Amino acid sequence: MNIKQVTIKNFRNFEDITIEFSPGFQTIIGENNIGKSNLYWAIRLVLDKELSYNSRKLELKDFNGFKNTLEIDDHVLISIELYSEKLAEFPTFHSCKTGHNTAQITYIYAHKNQFISSAEIPDRIDLHDFQWRLFAGCDADDLESIISLATPITFRI
Repeated sequence: MNIKQVTIKNFRNFEDITIEFSPGFQTIIGENNIGKSNLYWAIRLVLDKELSYNSRKLELKDFNGFKNTLEIDDHVLISIELYSEKLAEFPTFHSCKTGHNTAQITYIYAHKNQFISSAEIPDRIDLHDFQWRLFAGCDADDLESIISLATPITFRI
């Protein structure tokens, strides 16, 4: 299975970027402070099942633009599209499929009101009220579509 595409929104130095990978091995090269480690960390947030729950929680400095305060609509979205000619041989990816040979998994870090409809919008937006969730099987790249159309998943899946 290969990573076909990575989309990152509002994470560290990535405001909105989509990176398409070619089949086979990849090499990421670039000058210092260009975002190579941030790309690697973004991929780990989505795919590394050994990463602890708390390691997936973000800090203010992880939001693009180095915000001092957050708004209710602020979020980080990292979506990875996977490709394999033999995707059917991976039953654990059944809920993640977006096509015959493709699967998609998306990490979203957003205010809890984005995930749970609440009548009350808090007066004060606090980072502690932000949560991360994983979603699968939706090739959309906007927050609302993913939350409403995709399947919430856990690493057990």
